[in-house]
Amino acid sequence: MNRFRLFPSAIAIFTVIALIVACAGPQQPAPSPAEEGAATEEPAAETPAEEEAASSDAEVEEFELSAELPPLAPEAEGIEYTEVPELAYEGEISFYAQAYTPIEPTSNTPNPPRYLNRIVAEYEQLHPNIKITLIPPLAPGSDYITWVRTQAAGQQLPDIVWLQAGQVNEQLPRGMFESLTDRLEESNPYIVADNPGHDRWYDAFAGFVMEFVQASDGNWYQVNGDYVGTAIFYNKEMFAEAGLDPEAPPQNWSDFIAAHQALKDAGMEAFAFPMGPSAFLWSWWHRVGATQFYGDQFAEMNVDNNQFRLSNYARARNYAVGTWDTMDPRYQETFRILKDWSQYWAPGALSMSIDDTFRMFVNGEVAMYWNGSWAVPQTLNNDDVTFEWASFSIPTFDEASSEFSTGIAAPMIGGPSAAFQYSIPTADANATMTPEKLEAAVDFLKFLTAPQNAGPMVNDLGSFIPTIEGTTPLPSMQALIQSMSNTETMGLLELTIEEGQANQRYLQEFIGDQTSMEEYMTKVGELMQTTVEDMATQNDWDWDNPPK
Repeated sequence: MNRFRLFPSAIAIFTVIALIVACAGPQQPAPSPAEEGAATEEPAAETPAEEEAASSDAEVEEFELSAELPPLAPEAEGIEYTEVPELAYEGEISFYAQAYTPIEPTSNTPNPPRYLNRIVAEYEQLHPNIKITLIPPLAPGSDYITWVRTQAAGQQLPDIVWLQAGQVNEQLPRGMFESLTDRLEESNPYIVADNPGHDRWYDAFAGFVMEFVQASDGNWYQVNGDYVGTAIFYNKEMFAEAGLDPEAPPQNWSDFIAAHQALKDAGMEAFAFPMGPSAFLWSWWHRVGATQFYGDQFAEMNVDNNQFRLSNYARARNYAVGTWDTMDPRYQETFRILKDWSQYWAPGALSMSIDDTFRMFVNGEVAMYWNGSWAVPQTLNNDDVTFEWASFSIPTFDEASSEFSTGIAAPMIGGPSAAFQYSIPTADANATMTPEKLEAAVDFLKFLTAPQNAGPMVNDLGSFIPTIEGTTPLPSMQALIQSMSNTETMGLLELTIEEGQANQRYLQEFIGDQTSMEEYMTKVGELMQTTVEDMATQNDWDWDNPPK
């Protein structure tokens, strides 16, 4: 029997998304990682040996669309659509919905979502001349971004496609996707009058979400309707065997490392941390460090007055004006702590994927690992899990663990980078995208993002939190909602995709004892200076005059 308890301090229930995306289409894209950095960049190329190490035990699954039509959600009952627009387009609209795609059950997804089928049926009833065609997920292990680029090169992308904001805004070429900025100023006739979003579609979206997904050119290239979180998952029985209180997981870094030592002394592997080419937890880590070691300087760094987190401009400026100096011990502290922590990691970290760490945890081989909310249903539905487990938030750096402790709590790494992130390709990436078809695709997204549709779809999956105004999360998500108030405010790295890929390699070398801290930081410093100079040139940035 799978036994799970959520601690108030922990991010409790999480999501499912096909992760890793490191958070598809006529394939389904491989699951994407739940988090911005992770999900917004391409993993470094893998060597054949690394590919084998990451996938040798992976279970290959086939995905088949489900035709099951669930009943209308209570939120949608009784709503009469009196302002349905007449659309000039008649025909098919293809849609890759990522984790919300209704599929038949598989061994890893025994309870797949279904509600999108109801949304499609309701929309087609309003627009009988339009057919919404859902795209099944890609085969597990497929490189989704490569698939997107290939489809776009042949002008064959689906009419509506899932991608993370960072991928649309930075990783893929500008001009591949339609700007929705002007559309967001339009009314949304599918939202009940006098509710946010009816008069102005933009108002249906949470402010922190819109700031998060806005591109550097000031535009929005996607609609975004859900939120994912992360936490440390732990085996309560292994904790007890090591003399640790399974009901009181560590809250500060000193106690966290002490727990590792206790597990090691008891002959158990303490932690599985993936550092392989396809892994992305390193991205989560540098944001944990930056937020705690520099969060007390947020106001001074926030020169362009963002509300929730530093913009790419502000982070790049930190390097350009010397606020962030890779030779500064405070800057290095994030990576020193990671290196010290690595002595407790299970062997083979440099070739591990997050899927590997999930399997190790499920099989009882390690006491702890770090994963996203999507792992909760995956673990609950896994018959191999016979032990009691729970989760807790990443512990905070305390004075005993770091001389640079600021007292700022460790952030919950997460964000609006789960599975409800949808963009519309331009005619350059989709040869069938006419102005009339674009109008119809936007109209369907308006219907999808109406709260009576968005909320039930997100909750049907059970892995994420709906963020559309007027939606109500599942009761099981309350702990995660509370932790959303303590999200990261900045990250040290990943200003661009290419820089992020290089920094991942540099960190692997450092963790693998191939370089010293000085050598590692020298490489990072040179890379970041080159990167910010290029960004300033490309964006016409002036470090004394932030963009408006």
